[in-house]
Amino acid sequence: MNPHALIVGCGAAKLDRAAPARELYTGSLFRAARAYAERSGLPWRILSAEHGLISPDKVIEPYDRHMKTRFPWPHGQKVERRVLVRGIRPDGLMGWVATGETKMTFGDTSWWWLGLFWQLHGWLKAPKHEDWERPDDCVNLPRGAQAVVEVHAGRLYVDAIERAGREHGVTALAPLDGKMLGHRLQWYSRSNEKPANQLDDRAAGQLRLF
Repeated sequence: MNPHALIVGCGAAKLDRAAPARELYTGSLFRAARAYAERSGLPWRILSAEHGLISPDKVIEPYDRHMKTRFPWPHGQKVERRVLVRGIRPDGLMGWVATGETKMTFGDTSWWWLGLFWQLHGWLKAPKHEDWERPDDCVNLPRGAQAVVEVHAGRLYVDAIERAGREHGVTALAPLDGKMLGHRLQWYSRSNEKPANQLDDRAAGQLRLF
């Protein structure tokens, strides 16, 4: 099953200044995954624990955020809202009465997940609403098509793509899932030595469907 696109997870090691995302992360694993993504010929993006799914060319500031702070999968919280309407008060007189209605609220982490949900859809299949701008790197798959995305990142990043992509018909491939750092670097070293037209011959890895 050949992927339509590729996602690389961000890294903890960063420059101390703003830079395009492809240059901001300086860790050896990210640089190896970036080289693989660039040579694959596939559209690719970076999954940032701070910004969600971003273009490699997007200029961002360094930040300190780990993906584990985005878990567990959040849910909106219903809170009571005091809405006053004309009615019969507890004392039997006509007046303003609080209805005790509820509304859904979202915290910072919940908004990150909502953003990732729409970023993934907009990138793979273009925005649903005509007044939203189509990303320059849009993969442009048909709306009902199954999207296959190869994810080069740790387990939390793969889980995030699985959860956010569930309603978009996304299949996530994680060829390096469960491998230690040294094995990952060796895999990239071998892959990056191949001619670009042979990179579809990927190492056997775990296939995750949802």
